[in-house]
Amino acid sequence: MIAIEKLILHVCEADRNVWIQSEEEMVLEEQWLPRLEAKMTKAFTSNQKKTGHFHEDSQVKAIIQAYGTQTISFAKMSQQIAEHIFAMKRKYGQYESSTLLFGEVLLEEVRYLVCLDNAHQEALSHMVHEEEGKVRLDLHVSSHHLSPSLIKKDAAFMVCLSDLSVSSVEGKCEIEGEKRYFYNDIVLHAQAKPSYRDALVSMEQACDEVVKDYALESVKVKPKLKQAIKEALEAKEELHPAQIAQEVFSDQPLAAQHFAQQLKDQGISEAIPVEHHKPSKAERVSKLRTDKGIELIIPLDYMDSTEYVEFQNEENGSISIRLKNINRIFNR
Repeated sequence: MIAIEKLILHVCEADRNVWIQSEEEMVLEEQWLPRLEAKMTKAFTSNQKKTGHFHEDSQVKAIIQAYGTQTISFAKMSQQIAEHIFAMKRKYGQYESSTLLFGEVLLEEVRYLVCLDNAHQEALSHMVHEEEGKVRLDLHVSSHHLSPSLIKKDAAFMVCLSDLSVSSVEGKCEIEGEKRYFYNDIVLHAQAKPSYRDALVSMEQACDEVVKDYALESVKVKPKLKQAIKEALEAKEELHPAQIAQEVFSDQPLAAQHFAQQLKDQGISEAIPVEHHKPSKAERVSKLRTDKGIELIIPLDYMDSTEYVEFQNEENGSISIRLKNINRIFNR
């Protein structure tokens, strides 16, 4: 769990060109501190987290280096980075209002600078009015709500203060006509490796491409990909693209080579860490849908076993699916 040592916030409302900055650090209070610590922890363990390094001409890197040499204070550092974020949001049309929370935190005895871009979201509450001895409750909509989880519009970046390695969590947004990462590409000006989630998406796309190009059976190949990923997650081993290719296309060496090259072209050639991830429900089963609208959900462990599930190609070109060794059927 993260331990927050310093904290400061600034309000960024780029749509109204409103920028409110703090000059002093916040007083850490027990009533909301656990919620914020939980949210920062999830940024470090998110499957969207990308890791990398600053480019030499990064403005944010220079600001953090000045803080490291005690040239500027923590508050001043946060102000300068927040001003840069505000300017880039205005320049590139990112007008969602948010609260920028900067924290100096300790995680596993390593000190980090964390910036949470907490998107404003509406939360329904109430206000109490008392007039002439009568109480009236009115609805009140608040837009400054702190969720303990990272929501879709939230973003975060973390910088290790000892070696200035950088990581970020965010979704892509529209910038000058293309989908880009606002924080990693624009604000931080950093070079990052694909996140675990990016790698999974790329693997699925590469698998679909290879299945199509080599006229393979998707219903047999894609579960092999899921199974290889599931086993690596359960063993807490890194995902190695070349090894995954060999496992999925063990009897098709050219297809395996094509799959690995597809991933390499998308920047995925090195091992992908999986230490914070475990198989989700979708990664433990294979969901099949026929052209007649029939849907099947089959555990991956049964997909490659003819003892329970059997796929058969018929002479007329259709596919038959046989479920075997069933004792009971439940209507759900």
